[in-house]
Amino acid sequence: LTGVAGTVSTGMAAEPGAMNWGPGAPATFFGALPPVPGVFMVNQTGYFSASRYNGSDGNRNPLFDLDQKGAASITRILGIWPGDLDGWRFASQVVLPFAYNNVDFENIPVSGEVDGFGNLGLVQTANYIVDNYHNIGVSLGYAAHTSSYSASRGVNLQNGYSTVDAAVHYDYFDPTGWDFGVLVGYHYNNRNAATDYLSGDLFSTDFKVTYAVTDKLKIGGFGGFLVQIEDDEAGSTKVSGKRYKGFNF
Repeated sequence: LTGVAGTVSTGMAAEPGAMNWGPGAPATFFGALPPVPGVFMVNQTGYFSASRYNGSDGNRNPLFDLDQKGAASITRILGIWPGDLDGWRFASQVVLPFAYNNVDFENIPVSGEVDGFGNLGLVQTANYIVDNYHNIGVSLGYAAHTSSYSASRGVNLQNGYSTVDAAVHYDYFDPTGWDFGVLVGYHYNNRNAATDYLSGDLFSTDFKVTYAVTDKLKIGGFGGFLVQIEDDEAGSTKVSGKRYKGFNF
């Protein structure tokens, strides 16, 4: 439920990928829980690249020539609690993201190559099944930064601040057919102590639609929408015109 990816970290508000919640990233990992208690491990590895930098109006900013490529491998260790409480089942999750990032901004001093762990995530989930196929649930997560962030380094895999996430989800899950889910979350960002910069809070909607072709193969898609609902703050000064809005599919 916590999407953590490593990309460039600048002082220009919440940049895509420099946040503790990537839109669309958690879509395949919420909804129905494994039917038996135990410890499960899931890995999601992806490659990304970027060749343009968009300004606050959503259009390409011609002043910045961007060349970025990298990869993120996110391992989730999921523990399903034994038993239930009046039909509610519980799960705890640890999110361990490892990433590689290579960034070249020709016109500003934000360039370099780095690899290592991104912000580490902890998530607690409660899930309730209605009429076999309908799942409802709530979750509370925390994405923590470590000392690997450096304000003097042009490129970081972490962003130097922590985030508290609260989310609710609905999921229709038929193991022989459709799996459709929506997760809505609020993300409270803490201040970056190294830079005295506060990224504004975020609201997200993530979704997934898949179909089980066989008992071992699913096809479908997932995505998410993320919007910043508060201005950033540099010290005690509001930073206007830098709210992030993005859609992934």
